[in-house]
Amino acid sequence: MSNSFAYKLVITTLLLSHIMVGNCFTGQQKGGSFEGMVGTYPIRLRWLCNKIKEINDSIGLRVPTKQFKNRMILYGPPGNGKTTVIRKIAEESGSQIFELSGPSIVHKYIGTGAQNIIDIFQQADDHVRREHTCAIIFIDEIDALANTRGEGREEHMAAAQQLWIELDKIKTKPQIIFFGATNKYNNIDNTFLDRFGSNKIEIKLPDKKTREDVLIFYKHRFTGTDWDPTLLEKMVKKTDGLNIRNIEDLVDAAHMQAELDNNNEITEELLLECLREIKLKAQEELSWGKRFDIAADKAQKGLAITGAAYAVGYTALAIYSLIVFWKNQVT
Repeated sequence: MSNSFAYKLVITTLLLSHIMVGNCFTGQQKGGSFEGMVGTYPIRLRWLCNKIKEINDSIGLRVPTKQFKNRMILYGPPGNGKTTVIRKIAEESGSQIFELSGPSIVHKYIGTGAQNIIDIFQQADDHVRREHTCAIIFIDEIDALANTRGEGREEHMAAAQQLWIELDKIKTKPQIIFFGATNKYNNIDNTFLDRFGSNKIEIKLPDKKTREDVLIFYKHRFTGTDWDPTLLEKMVKKTDGLNIRNIEDLVDAAHMQAELDNNNEITEELLLECLREIKLKAQEELSWGKRFDIAADKAQKGLAITGAAYAVGYTALAIYSLIVFWKNQVT
């Protein structure tokens, strides 16, 4: 067994054990509903929304606020409402949200990503002092800052380190709350995740009850078409494995096709045809995502190899220059 393979095996085992037995809030728990949103979310999010609202009320009354862990990561498959629920928390709690995406933070020039982190935290702090309401900082695709794969990631490391500096600064400022979201939880460095402690919440694919709620929620948006009552139960079973966005796309596609056919009738045949197209699209997106990750890894390795080649070349040039200089001196 090679050292490289053994190292990867150990890292994978530690990561899996961390996910399986770590302090994470998982599942679509009851009690975590939000007004205007379909389905339920982990109850910790509902509790956090209420807590932020209480802090907002206490800021206005100039009452000392209770401290709590004001940092959290949401993770899980794409299309299940991670970004939407964070924005909803900001809306319901009466807070201002400041958003960034991980890929937009890091650049090829070392230091620019760290400066972007400093800027958004400064904006949030200025808002709290000026408006006396909470500020929510949200970084989507946070795995771009703390990805374990690839080499030559000095800029990413600098941005991640700056993020921890800023998070340490707001420990005593419960008016500023940080959220990160990712679809690639397994790609994030364990050391980075450990800094969040138990504040990691998984947003899973919708279960059977949630899929039924989603289908009912979106089909009610179309009043001119009819559903066979027996179709709902069938489609709940057939949409297993799809995310909420896929189910919304399915309902929209079926209703648009029914209107184009001028009969406004939603049949099982129509739904199954739309479902095939939605599943094919989802598979293509997944395949494209995997190809993109592979290409990104190759690009990172290519940059590392190129950098090493340049380093060797410059070193050789320096040694050659010293030899020529020494010979000239001797001559």
